[in-house]
Amino acid sequence: MRTEITVHPDATKLIECLNGAGFAAFAVGGCVRDALRGADPHDWDLSTAATPEQMHQALRGFDLRDTGLKHGTITAILRGRHYEITTFRVDGGYTDNRRPDSVLFVTDAEQDLSRRDFTINAMAYHPQEGLIDPFGGAADLRRGVVRAVGEPQKRFDEDALRILRALRFASVLDFAIDTQTSEAISAQKYLLKNVAAERIESELRKLLLGKRAGGVLEAYLPVAQVVLPVPQTLNAAMINALPQNILQRYAVLFWDSAQEDREEAIRFLRLPKREQRHLQSIWALQAADFSENAPPRIKKNLGQYGDAFLDYLIITKQDEILATTRRLLEENACTAIAQLQIDGYDLQALGLSKKQIGQALRELLDDVICARVPNEKAALIAYYQAKRGIL
Repeated sequence: MRTEITVHPDATKLIECLNGAGFAAFAVGGCVRDALRGADPHDWDLSTAATPEQMHQALRGFDLRDTGLKHGTITAILRGRHYEITTFRVDGGYTDNRRPDSVLFVTDAEQDLSRRDFTINAMAYHPQEGLIDPFGGAADLRRGVVRAVGEPQKRFDEDALRILRALRFASVLDFAIDTQTSEAISAQKYLLKNVAAERIESELRKLLLGKRAGGVLEAYLPVAQVVLPVPQTLNAAMINALPQNILQRYAVLFWDSAQEDREEAIRFLRLPKREQRHLQSIWALQAADFSENAPPRIKKNLGQYGDAFLDYLIITKQDEILATTRRLLEENACTAIAQLQIDGYDLQALGLSKKQIGQALRELLDDVICARVPNEKAALIAYYQAKRGIL
């Protein structure tokens, strides 16, 4: 694995300006980790000995925003890209397992790195000076290990969300979790009860989309069960075999759960209403009969369940029905009233009341789905007139 990386030119420019004003500055954290792995970092975060006020002086002429002064953070915007720049700091005590009660600005990069969660995130890099790695993060990257900086129990006491972050990194990077770190996760999993549901859902979502989501969740099932009614058995292979589709994977996570547990889970996770409805539709399909692979039945399912029907077929590997479904979608087959080439105004012109119109449209949709009439306006009007004896 490489030990040299190319820092983004704009990040380098910011570092050089801070250095020119007499302040140490480095790329830090996840961007260094990803670049060392050969991946393209999504963001370039910087840390520096300068305070926010000194950053404003050193970076005059840049578009700067005060985005986290309490924690020593400003954001520089260059060519539409955001660069968070944070003063070296150490954290004060933690009383809520979520955030430090106070922060103290320091001038030493190693002190700043010592407060971070895992060794693979506790590295800094300077374009000229190279890698700063006081806790062996590069070696852990090579070995494929997630290991807490310093004492794992202390790290999790500080911020209990780090427990899920460890699982997330193991899943996304396909890494193992260091033995001591793993033991601390098991011993302190109860601390997750102190973490806000939104933070848990954000980490769980990333974890579920990882390469090894099923295996990690299966190995650490008691951790998930602290906050979620996850069943005692989990089909890890089923999760891993799915595309990186969050709703498909959420559906399988609670595949064998009771209905009340599913409701509790989506309520706790505060999923958007659209996602909740989608998951409920997938689970509802578990009780459906799919012995009939006829286009009319498939069209009715598409009309009733929408994309959730496709997700269900993918999850359950019903490839023959899935192929037919995709063909019908490519043909733009009519599956919903909105797709009919006739509307309420046309039926109103035939003398139907508002109450009659809804029933008529439902009947016509069924007729189109069952191929009794083509989905063409003139044909539909003539068909309905003949059907109802309207002259």
